[in-house]
Amino acid sequence: MKRKFFLTSFIFIISIAFTTVFVTSFYFAQEREWLVDQQIEAIASGLLANELKDAQMAQMDDIIADALFDQPRTILLNIYDKDQKIIYQNLNSQNILGDETPPLTEKLFSYESDDHTIRFLNFPLSANKMLQVGLLLDQQELQWWAMNRRILVLMAIILAIVLVWAWIQARILVKPLEDVSFYIHSLASNVEKNSPHPSIPSSLKKMMAGKKDKEIQQLWDSLNSFRNAVDTKIKLTKTTVAQMAHELKTPLTIIRNTYELLLSKKSEEQVQDKKMINDAIDETDRLNTTISRFLEWSRFESTESNSTIHAIKLAPLIEEILSSTNKAYPELSYEFEQTEQLQILTNLEDLRQLVRNLVDNAYKYSNEKIIQVQLNKNELTIKNNSLPIPEKVFQRLGEPFNSGKIEGKKSIGLGLAWIISICKRNQWRFTFNYDNSIAIAKIIFPPS
Repeated sequence: MKRKFFLTSFIFIISIAFTTVFVTSFYFAQEREWLVDQQIEAIASGLLANELKDAQMAQMDDIIADALFDQPRTILLNIYDKDQKIIYQNLNSQNILGDETPPLTEKLFSYESDDHTIRFLNFPLSANKMLQVGLLLDQQELQWWAMNRRILVLMAIILAIVLVWAWIQARILVKPLEDVSFYIHSLASNVEKNSPHPSIPSSLKKMMAGKKDKEIQQLWDSLNSFRNAVDTKIKLTKTTVAQMAHELKTPLTIIRNTYELLLSKKSEEQVQDKKMINDAIDETDRLNTTISRFLEWSRFESTESNSTIHAIKLAPLIEEILSSTNKAYPELSYEFEQTEQLQILTNLEDLRQLVRNLVDNAYKYSNEKIIQVQLNKNELTIKNNSLPIPEKVFQRLGEPFNSGKIEGKKSIGLGLAWIISICKRNQWRFTFNYDNSIAIAKIIFPPS
């Protein structure tokens, strides 16, 4: 935005500046021509005052020399008879014009001769004679676009001033918006990480204290309202989740205790209903486990980063989890390939939960008897030939309780939600691809 504002201001101001210079140059060109004309008329008047019109040819040079002795510029003089033939021509005119004859039809006009520009005045000297007075000019003296070094230096100075002014204006006017934008970005990032809100930038504090910028004040008030609404929503969500879990666990505990009490009785009716009661207890335990795991995940999402971190070698941890998980799926096996040692600076439980969930998902939904685990540089990759993933499940990947209904596979649907939450907290990158029944989950750690 700063660049756009700078370019807009610069183009606008420089357009005005150069337009002013061009208009002024045109005006001064007209003024120079008027001054030249006044000078020529003054020379002609001086010659008439010296009785040039009544002078004989032999006296011409003396009269002209007396009239023009203090003129610093080159003067051309021609005198014509009634047949428009030159009867007198001074030395300057002979050298510059040669055989050329400027026209006598206009009173004042500019005449180009080779590399010279001459401004002429035709003035009646008598009934039979015409005086033509010319003033030798610089070739570009009467051109509006002619600029000397002083004007070019002035334009360069104006350009530099405009550049600096546009940059300062862009800096001053856009800085508050940059601060607000940076603050909003930090606020959103901290909300996502469940971290405290960032402090208000000092420049905005000063601006708010002065209350000089109404627009910034309104923006800031709106931002504060938004921040307070987010805070309220987060607190309400945390309270609601905790309360919901508590309210659900309490009756489930009561129901389970009731079932156990019924099972402890020895009546014939109870023995007949024993299977149904055991099934109800199993479902109650499953629901209780779901609530407990959701409560753990929700607590993890709503807390800040764990300050207990260690440098952990990833390969031994992976082998340990692969070995323990394989015991629950004895019909499956795994391949673990490692190209180099990778050490991660993180919380041990976070890393253990991450790897366990990745491996458990790969085992649980594998369509073949083997999964492949690779540890290369700063990437952990787990690949397996997966059971079909429904489209609606794939689109909501990582959301809580998002699990495909696969026969014989029971899942709460919090595994990937845990993985994504742990990656966000530790600033790791998680990717998942599913193509031609091949599922590839990858964790990319920061370079060590």
